[in-house]
Amino acid sequence: MTRLPRIPASLPTGAGAPGAGSPPTGAARPPTGAARPSAGAGRRTWTAAWLAVVVAAVFAAWAGAQYASAAPSPAVSAGQARDAALSAGTREIADLDTVSAHSVARWEQRWLGDTTGAEHALIQQSDPAAAAQITRVKTSSVATVTDAALTALTVSPGGQTGTARMIAIVSVVQTNAAGVSDTVANRYLAALTLTTAGWKISSLTGG
Repeated sequence: MTRLPRIPASLPTGAGAPGAGSPPTGAARPPTGAARPSAGAGRRTWTAAWLAVVVAAVFAAWAGAQYASAAPSPAVSAGQARDAALSAGTREIADLDTVSAHSVARWEQRWLGDTTGAEHALIQQSDPAAAAQITRVKTSSVATVTDAALTALTVSPGGQTGTARMIAIVSVVQTNAAGVSDTVANRYLAALTLTTAGWKISSLTGG
């Protein structure tokens, strides 16, 4: 005996039942929200765009600050050039008034390294005579610049070339072969030139 399939108790019977002339409720209706954009997706898109603007603004501000800190102002550059010229001139003037009777050749090389232009050429020309005189009298000198100041400074915009003038007061202690010392004071007017090796004395005269 063949048994008929059992009708599920949950299905409606009668006029509203499937196959009774009325389609099942919702059979032809598209799923709710299938064609409607999500409100959450819109919020996420707006948030991402806003974050991109904020990040770009922060990066631009940071880059500007880095550029400003890396590029020295004209005032800072001029101050650095003035300090460098005065420091180099002070040391080199002291060198040119200092010599040891026991190592004249070494000091001659130092004088050449401290000078450029006309002063450099003058030292080269007078080296033999100066060395002979120092060796003969056996007098050593130690100079100290007691006061110095720049009176003029000109530096190119790129800081590659420049000239300066300075005045200096120098105290020189001279010691002869017998060990007797004497102190003299000299006043100098110096011209300096900025070279690839730094500031060098190009002229030195007593003032």
